[in-house]
Amino acid sequence: MKIVSLIQVGNEVEIIDQHIAYHKSLGVDYFVIVDMFSEDGTSEKLDRYRNDPDFVIRRVLKNEVVDDTGIKTPELARWALAVGRDEFDADWIVRMDADEFLFPVNGNLKATLASYGDQKAFKVERRNAIFKSDETDPTLPLQWSDLSQLSIVSDPKAINAQQYQTSDDVPLILTMIQPKTIVRARSVEGFTTGAHDALDAMGHIISPGSADGIISVHFWFTTLSRFTRKAGNTAEFETLMRKHFGRDVGWQWSRWARLTAEGQDAIEREYYRQFPTEQEFQALVQQKKICHVGKYWD
Repeated sequence: MKIVSLIQVGNEVEIIDQHIAYHKSLGVDYFVIVDMFSEDGTSEKLDRYRNDPDFVIRRVLKNEVVDDTGIKTPELARWALAVGRDEFDADWIVRMDADEFLFPVNGNLKATLASYGDQKAFKVERRNAIFKSDETDPTLPLQWSDLSQLSIVSDPKAINAQQYQTSDDVPLILTMIQPKTIVRARSVEGFTTGAHDALDAMGHIISPGSADGIISVHFWFTTLSRFTRKAGNTAEFETLMRKHFGRDVGWQWSRWARLTAEGQDAIEREYYRQFPTEQEFQALVQQKKICHVGKYWD
């Protein structure tokens, strides 16, 4: 069984090496990486992998991601999917971002995938990693056993897009995020924007099965500098969207673009409110809102 990871990464210099090392240890065989006009040192880190036969890396410019014809991320994903099939003869394709770490309950990704039925695509639930207020620069995992000991938001709160962008009632870290997909390499032809669904040859969404026994742990908030960059990138992307289409991105990240316009103090307030105090953390544990990753299925 050959597993290929497709990664679209932009300005993730603090994370990309850990993401690759972790998933290699988990059993991912090959990586197809689209570097989305990174400017923070991510591209230089990826250069170290260019001569490795297990990697294909493509750097794209801003105008290759969005122009007056639309958002190009699904096209880039189709390109990466073709590379995974044609160059690496993939059996399974995992579509991830650099801040997502897969966690199979048994520690064996290939055995987990081998247990699935004949469905073409499988939905992988994502859960946010959460840290306390004295852990605002957390260490990312390099092994399955490391990840199993970290905490996630096991019972996230569902809120709508308007609440997500404008409300301060619930920290974003405690909210629900959309799943990602794992697919049989030769059974799909692409992904939707954000890779929340797989597409067939006609561009129709494939009804997914449930990826039992595996979740994706999402490291949304890791360092203030990374969050500041991501918020700034979102604001810049929204500017491109308004220029070409006369509208905002429409993502939950529109909130981050607004915070960028408000200034660094607003960005810092948003960042630090994602890290509960010890008392708040323990209350969330008692309410069964938070658990260790390894206890998620208990």
